Amino acid sequence: MHPIQADRHPIPLVLPSAQRTVTPTLLAPAAQPTLPWPIVPEVIAAADGVPTAARQQAAAMMVAIAEVLRGHRSAEQLQRWATPAVIRVLSDLQASRAGAGVALSTLRVQAPRDDVIEIAARLTLGGKSVALAARMDRRGDSWQCTGLEIALSGAAVYRAG
Repeated sequence: MHPIQADRHPIPLVLPSAQRTVTPTLLAPAAQPTLPWPIVPEVIAAADGVPTAARQQAAAMMVAIAEVLRGHRSAEQLQRWATPAVIRVLSDLQASRAGAGVALSTLRVQAPRDDVIEIAARLTLGGKSVALAARMDRRGDSWQCTGLEIALSGAAVYRAG
């Protein structure tokens, strides 16, 4: 039988009424937040005294360092923004492939003086956390990474500057 010749009957749409299966409860605030957080905390306070341009430069530098460690960028591309000692350490780490697969997780920036910013970053590597600390000094209108410490494994800390 052809579909046009078939009798068409509307099918009654009957849906069961919605029933609440779980009663929502409000929990008292705990000392340590549980996931999922009802309010997402601000990771870095805006009123910490670090100028926006310096914060952006620090974040860009940490992303570039993570790209160098992963092998997606050469360390020599950072010559304008890092000292030769920092470039040398990053080149050695890239050559050893010790940081292949590293990803930037969190970042904290502080300014102990107007012409210095210090960066603490947490990287992840194979499900483990890796610590990275850097110092950037103002050079005219831009910033230059003058110090770097990274602990890719528990046994070794790589330092520059």
